[in-house]
Amino acid sequence: MKTWFSSGIKKGLKQLTVPMLNDENCFQSSKQLFDSLVKFCPRVEYVDGYKATLNDMNELTCGDTWLVTAEQWDEFNSTCTELREFHWVVVPFADPYFRVFGKHSKPRLTKLTLAVNTFWDWQAYFHFLEKATEPSVLSSRNEEDPVDEAAEFVASSSSYVYQQNFSQRPGYGAKASDVSSALKGCPALTVLEIALCHSGDIDETVYSDLYDDGDDAAEMGRVLLNIDIYNDEFCAAVAEYCPLLTSFSITEIDDGLRSHLTPIRTFTDQGLVALAKLKYLTTMLLRPINCTGNGVFEFLNSLSNEFVGHRTFQVYIGGHSSESKLAFYTALMELLMQLKVRSPAGLAWENRKFVLRLINSNFESVEPSWGEHYLRDLERAVTSVKTIHPTLRLRITTSGRRGFIFQRIMELGLYTANTEPSPWYGWDDEERNGNASFVNRYEDTAGLGTGLDRLPLELRHPELLDPDYELPADYFDDYGGYGDYGDYGDYDDYGAYGDDYFGEEYDGYYDGNADELWE
Repeated sequence: MKTWFSSGIKKGLKQLTVPMLNDENCFQSSKQLFDSLVKFCPRVEYVDGYKATLNDMNELTCGDTWLVTAEQWDEFNSTCTELREFHWVVVPFADPYFRVFGKHSKPRLTKLTLAVNTFWDWQAYFHFLEKATEPSVLSSRNEEDPVDEAAEFVASSSSYVYQQNFSQRPGYGAKASDVSSALKGCPALTVLEIALCHSGDIDETVYSDLYDDGDDAAEMGRVLLNIDIYNDEFCAAVAEYCPLLTSFSITEIDDGLRSHLTPIRTFTDQGLVALAKLKYLTTMLLRPINCTGNGVFEFLNSLSNEFVGHRTFQVYIGGHSSESKLAFYTALMELLMQLKVRSPAGLAWENRKFVLRLINSNFESVEPSWGEHYLRDLERAVTSVKTIHPTLRLRITTSGRRGFIFQRIMELGLYTANTEPSPWYGWDDEERNGNASFVNRYEDTAGLGTGLDRLPLELRHPELLDPDYELPADYFDDYGGYGDYGDYGDYDDYGAYGDDYFGEEYDGYYDGNADELWE
């Protein structure tokens, strides 16, 4: 690094990839790395060694951790201001570090990911931090002398009191609360990703059910952050400090828990409307939040007219808790009522290009008599909206529907006539039925909560939301189709679950508007 700095025409590296630091001497290794970055790579744009060990399957882990002191972090941020992307998985998820990051502007930073490393050990971190900042240690330790920091930690942290105290410090980990301060230094940000894992909204008994091993259950149930920090104030900060943002997402890493989530209680209609101030926002994906249909309407109605391109918004509503069970159904009716009482001239967004997906995050079946009454009201509201707003398209997907009885409503799709929805939504199937607003689909809920099921493909891969996105040429060669892995899952192999399982005429599509249902 010194040679490249002294002899290179660009005065230091633009990209540095160090896959993993020395585990045995972690603080020493981190110090050496940051000292070298500050001294020899002041114009570095990418420090992306973490990508070699980053894993986001069911939990977010990374073998690379930057165990830096607050002073080292400040020096790095004040010097290396030309970063283009940054992933928080490698540094402490803590208020002091957020504030330092935001204090020093990074005018070229376009992508930021906020997340907590599941491997992060606060107990070890605070131990090493105290050791690293002790004057006697700093004055006597020679950087050339090998030090077994892991052995030091084991020897000095066996005290029960010590092990308890490390997790009680405000501003760190699950007690961090000022994450929005990091955004102050990101004026050019275009992509903001928030990845949640072990966020404390899951009942601990769920982990015991999902993981047979007690140690695994305890580890998976360990709370790493408080989801309520991503609140209305955070959304307001996003709009204020990141005016060029085009993509915003809050997603869950552990797909196996998607049927047990609760909404972010502090992310309400106010937060949604604040995000509407982002003039160039084109993609938004939100795990369950605490919004209403009225708030969704105000969000759409408050979007800027300066951007005329295609927009895609995907919002989960409702959740596992009893108070969230019917939240989606209430929001759906509220949104339709807002449309029903407004004329086309009264809508600021009817001629824009956008696709909205409201997805029900509660997987329980509704009570039949309640559902029948609700569905009759819903169909009347849909008919009125389609009559008043002929340029709007509605797609309401039900599960287990027979007549006016259904198990649950899975999602609402709302988009304008001049918009092309992604084929991954499966909405093209309805076109053969004359622009049907209701469709019923088979929903396999048997695997929910087992840890084996996956989130919708487009939620895990946001690029699929882009209508211009094309699959790689070798996609079908490698996989044999859309997720078809050879003979795996062939219904013919399961006897009773063969061709007749769904009935002779079942084709995977059910017309909720079929005339014979109403005879």
